[in-house]
Amino acid sequence: MINLVVALECEAMPFVDYFCLRPDVVASGLRVYSRADLRLVVTGMGKTRAASRCRQLCANGYRLNRAWLNVGIAGHRDLEIGTGVWAQYVKDKETGRVWSLATMQTPSAVVNTVCTVMNPDLGYPEDLVLDMEASGFCESVTAYSPDAVIQCYKVISDNRASGVAAVTPAAVSTLMKSHVQPVAEAVSALAGLLTASRAPFRQTRP
Repeated sequence: MINLVVALECEAMPFVDYFCLRPDVVASGLRVYSRADLRLVVTGMGKTRAASRCRQLCANGYRLNRAWLNVGIAGHRDLEIGTGVWAQYVKDKETGRVWSLATMQTPSAVVNTVCTVMNPDLGYPEDLVLDMEASGFCESVTAYSPDAVIQCYKVISDNRASGVAAVTPAAVSTLMKSHVQPVAEAVSALAGLLTASRAPFRQTRP
């Protein structure tokens, strides 16, 4: 089972359509779409919601041999709108905690550090990809699966030349639709890693 984690419904729908997912009732308060080997959960904005929803998903029996992929929009001072970014590291700006993740090499995508902030940082002060969910995602899912099957992919939605005011739900869906192929490749790669595993991953509780 691959768990695809997104914050917003407008981020989710291109993947729901592409992977032919259907609404699923897993637990009260969770927005989930699924098929036999893939589950997508919409967490809502912010690292706290991301962490909570992932834990809630795991608490309902979805732990063993699970891979995780966090996908969503993010900002960067210079990268062009629509650039795909694989997170080699995820950093929480508030706590300073850092996670090292597996990355894929896909055409037109770059590799960078994703820094999770509580609120959009409109100054874009560093060469970092800024989001609001990745550290909460990492904090939660690393308690259930090894780093090798945890990935984070962000699509640049805003920069110094085009700020967050231009980021509308329609624009977000269009961005996500243009990145279904690298996400699909990541899903296939993660499924291959799970298949190759000879034993269930050792699980711990957060």
